[in-house]
Amino acid sequence: TAVSHGLWLNAPDYDAPTQLLKPQERNTRYLDVSVTVPFGVMYPMCSMNVAFARTLIGPAFMQGLMGVGQPWGRYDDMFAGWASKIVADHINYGIKSGQPYIRHNKASNPFVNLRKEYMGIWWQEDIIRYMKDFKFPSNIESALHAYRYLAMKLKDTFSGMHEYFDRLSRAMLIWTDLWEKSQSGEIEFIPSRRSKPDVGARFAPINLGERSRLPHRPGLQLKLTKEDEDLFLRLGITQNERIVTDEDIVLGHTFKTYMYPLGSKFNLDVLERYIETFNCITKTCSMQQMQFLPDHWTDYEAEVPILRKLLASLHFVQNPEEADVFLVPALAVTASNHRWISEDGKVKKVGCRNGGMCQDSWYKSLLSKLTHFSETSKPHIFLGSQDATENHPELTKIMRKKNSIAVTYGPEGIVVPSLNTAEHLQPKRWKQTVFEDRTTFVMAIFGYKGAHGTDRHKIQEQLLAYTGTKKVTNKGGMDKDKIPLWLAEEGYLELRHSIFNMCPAGHLPYQKRLFDTLLSGTIPVVIKRVNEKGESRHYEPPAKLWRDKTEPYDTSISASYPDVGTAWSEFLVELDAEVLNEENGIMKALESITEEEIRTKLAKIEKNRNLFLYDYSGTSSDAFSVMLKNIAKRLATQS
Repeated sequence: TAVSHGLWLNAPDYDAPTQLLKPQERNTRYLDVSVTVPFGVMYPMCSMNVAFARTLIGPAFMQGLMGVGQPWGRYDDMFAGWASKIVADHINYGIKSGQPYIRHNKASNPFVNLRKEYMGIWWQEDIIRYMKDFKFPSNIESALHAYRYLAMKLKDTFSGMHEYFDRLSRAMLIWTDLWEKSQSGEIEFIPSRRSKPDVGARFAPINLGERSRLPHRPGLQLKLTKEDEDLFLRLGITQNERIVTDEDIVLGHTFKTYMYPLGSKFNLDVLERYIETFNCITKTCSMQQMQFLPDHWTDYEAEVPILRKLLASLHFVQNPEEADVFLVPALAVTASNHRWISEDGKVKKVGCRNGGMCQDSWYKSLLSKLTHFSETSKPHIFLGSQDATENHPELTKIMRKKNSIAVTYGPEGIVVPSLNTAEHLQPKRWKQTVFEDRTTFVMAIFGYKGAHGTDRHKIQEQLLAYTGTKKVTNKGGMDKDKIPLWLAEEGYLELRHSIFNMCPAGHLPYQKRLFDTLLSGTIPVVIKRVNEKGESRHYEPPAKLWRDKTEPYDTSISASYPDVGTAWSEFLVELDAEVLNEENGIMKALESITEEEIRTKLAKIEKNRNLFLYDYSGTSSDAFSVMLKNIAKRLATQS
């Protein structure tokens, strides 16, 4: 066999006119077979999933000239397939098509493709007909000489159609000259991916043994149980959207992961129960849809996209002894989070997110399944996307063990941002407001009920008393049952057109408001204090905590915010707590900040804002990418 042409699932690799006729068509049928393309029959080769034998067909396997300055596009692999097929037929080599499969997750834009293809749509009729009828002299017995002969004949036949074919013919002859020099030993081909000694570990093979199997994503080597198959499929890992970047996959393959086979009780069942009335968790939602969600519906659900992205990027192994790290695929917050159910024709709220005590048996059952936790010092990754002290007491206790990597909103552990699934904030849709178009100087949007409201009361009082020339939007003290202003369209537009937004602390060190502000491209303003260790913090524990705590808080900035590789002071404005007791102290401090300083912070936010959200299309580094880097850093320090 000279060429092995693999196929693909999901989005077909159609030409532009067919794409436009069949925009929703997807291939979901996997056949574990290969067939030989019959002698004299052409086939539409796609280079996304193809391998060729260099010694047999290499000199005749050149991609057609494409790119800037060329008159047609997207026909490079088609031309290679036509030319190599007639050469292979002549010298009696076989070409197979079928398995192994890959997933083609994102079809390219058909309108862009049409501009690239339109010349080829006309030319291919003549070229294919010419190729099918082409005859080589009987004395040509090698791929090199056959391809050289074809190059000269193509020039003779098609140079009158377009000058491109002169260039193509010259390129084909140069290609054969290089192969001839290689075969004589004058030059040597060195595969670039073999130039690094760790390539085998970083780029694990997809196919193991003689026959391939359907992977769920690049590099997956896990023979899945039926329950694990369901976990991948029902979480959308094999659907038509890409959810992680190539860099995430490469990093996720630098260590080996064993995933506990927990069963759907600990992930799929609780997720599907949670989203049966509302979603906006496994998918993004419009601004209008977000306005109708229950209070805090998405806030504490970051563990869902994190688990999906972990499944799509890690290198899994079957044997726990081979693993560098263990993944516990349990949605601990989702299991106890407040959700809405229909009962007797009424919709009511149930759940116990703060402490998870209503799910005692669920948590105890989960912990009983972690059979390797006490037997190994290897780290275990736990998901608990809320303030760490708000998780179930037993889970909180185990998350604080030395061999735990707790992914939470802080304090401590691997801190990640809260979840915001608004479509307009996703990287593909986002465009930051320029400084000149910011019409509001400072906003204040928050409630102030409860013991944590002292700072908020003082902020509102000062902003209400302000009589200067700057525009101030003060919505502090808003009623709890009203739609948050930053979710309403007018509030969102004003927030992204504001320079500053006040972000006073709430019940906990974590506060979603800060991340929403950064995602809107606006500078958060926080109140800074210094704790007994001399560390800066943006949180002042109230006299009465949200609920009784058996462990003290670490309220330092490093424990409360994600480690994004940049000092948080570069994104924020930190006001000393003393300004709250000074007349007009807040506005005096903010008005003293120079335009240059403001522009610098806005530019820093624009550059880094994607690190504070979860990109559902996998097009850019995001909060998950930061988390994965911090996990890899943790593993490196322990090895």
